[in-house]
Amino acid sequence: MFTGIAKFDELLSGGIPKRDSLLLAGSSSSGKSVSDAQFIAEGFNQGESGLVAVFEEMPDQYTSQAVTFGFDFDFDTPQKNGKFEIIYLRPMDLPVDETVDEIVAKVKKIGANPRFDQTDKSVECC
Repeated sequence: MFTGIAKFDELLSGGIPKRDSLLLAGSSSSGKSVSDAQFIAEGFNQGESGLVAVFEEMPDQYTSQAVTFGFDFDFDTPQKNGKFEIIYLRPMDLPVDETVDEIVAKVKKIGANPRFDQTDKSVECC
């Protein structure tokens, strides 16, 4: 599964193998958000649905940040067609099983295939 990040896909010998998981971890400002926005955009380019579960920022903050990276999630995107959704979850307010249940329900609703998760801000599916 291509990530849309050429050098990263090359490093992984063509992308992430289907059904594999990938955890991207790093300190603040290390490029995780740029990478996950690119990853979601690549999923859209491949005709996939996408889900972003944000834990530390509101959905409009995520989209605003993605736009600054050059990705427009608000103009004629899968979001308007029901193929992309951003959900806000407060993990401190929900037990882990309820957080996972909420994500799984949204994944099923939009028909997304799990693709990505990021440790400090969001879980990406596309």
